[in-house]
Order: sequence, then structure tokens, then C-alpha cells
Amino acid sequence: MKVKNILLGSALVALAAAGGTALAAPTLTFDDPGIRGGTVSYDGDGGVLTGTDIRFNSIDFSGGIAPNESSLTCSGCLLNFTTGANTIEGSDTADYEFAAGGEFVLTGSALDSSNTVIANGILLTGTFTDRPTAIPSNLNPNTPPGTVNVSGFGLDTKHEDLLAYFGIDPDTSFIFSSTNIALGTTSFQDNGGFSGTVNNADIVNSGTPPVAVPEPGETREV
Repeated sequence: MKVKNILLGSALVALAAAGGTALAAPTLTFDDPGIRGGTVSYDGDGGVLTGTDIRFNSIDFSGGIAPNESSLTCSGCLLNFTTGANTIEGSDTADYEFAAGGEFVLTGSALDSSNTVIANGILLTGTFTDRPTAIPSNLNPNTPPGTVNVSGFGLDTKHEDLLAYFGIDPDTSFIFSSTNIALGTTSFQDNGGFSGTVNNADIVNSGTPPVAVPEPGETREV
């Protein structure tokens, strides 16, 4: 059995408006403790890298102003994503590269401890802003498990009700980063395509709040 770890990375959005005040940076972590499910695949014929129905069941908040509950249940949450088309063909021992673009969407319901629905529907949606790469390693069958690390840049937006619950400024710029998807029971085809079942997944989603610009005539302490 071959196993893959897929990492979707991203770069922070730079702060603008020099002289403004930066607010605390919020982070939302979507995780799958105690559950597993979904697939990640590539057709081997120049298509896209695809993630299908990858399951999540928790949302944890840090940074900014903490709400009454900093952890929510993610009920029925599924991640589906595609990258751009393959640009460098890989194999079980050679690197893959995909074009930017595609889509990165997490759907479901965010519930508090009393099962009150905080947000429902599309909780996160974004796109890759650089070329994701898939780098295989440790694929020698005598030294399992094998892994593939995939990295790329991604910007996204959040459900407005989820942002409001956590007290996050709606104009916050978000990135999806440190996203780790570990695949088990992964198989390669002769053309370099592969498909694997997800047995672990998490998304660390970081925000850069807008800069608070002083009103004309307002003085600030330095």
C-alpha cells in the first residue's frame, strides 16, 4: 500500500496603507478528528488534481476576540477541489506540477455546543494562485509508507455568518495554508495517474485583517 500526504500551502497577503493599525490575525482550523473519507486523484492524461468529498467535522478559532465558544462542530462538511491542468507529468518517483486556478470549496454546517446552526452552505471558497506541485518521496516498497507533498498558493473567502460569530472583520483577506491531506490505499496507473482514499485531513486558514486608517485630523500615539 502506498500513502500520500498532500500539502496545500499559501503566502500571506501583505498589509497596505502604511501608518495604519494592524488588527489581530484570526486563524480558523478545519479538522477531521475521528472521521475519514474522500478521495484525491489525477487522471495521468494532463488533467487536474481533484479532491472529492473530503470530510471534516470541527472548526477551531484562534486570534482576534475569542467568542463564547472557540470550537464549533462542522456537520456534514465536505471539501472538494480542483487545481489547474497538469503542466509537468509525474509518476510514483517523479514530481507533478499543475497550473494555478481551479476551485477549493468547503460546504456544510457550523454548529455550536447546543446544536444551533451558526452558518450553513458554502463555508469556504477559493482558488489556487500559483502552480501546485506534487513531489513523491519514500516510495520504495521496501520502506513504506510512500508520500507525496503538494504545495500551492490559495486565496479564499468565508461565509459571512461564520465570520460574524467569531467577530472577524468581513473585509479580512484569507489564505488556505498548511492544508494536509494524507491518503491511504493509493494506487498508481501505468500512465502516471493515481487515486487514493483520504484517511486524514486538516485546513489551517489564516486571515489578514484590514488596516485601520486614522480619520483626517486624528492623532495616534506611536
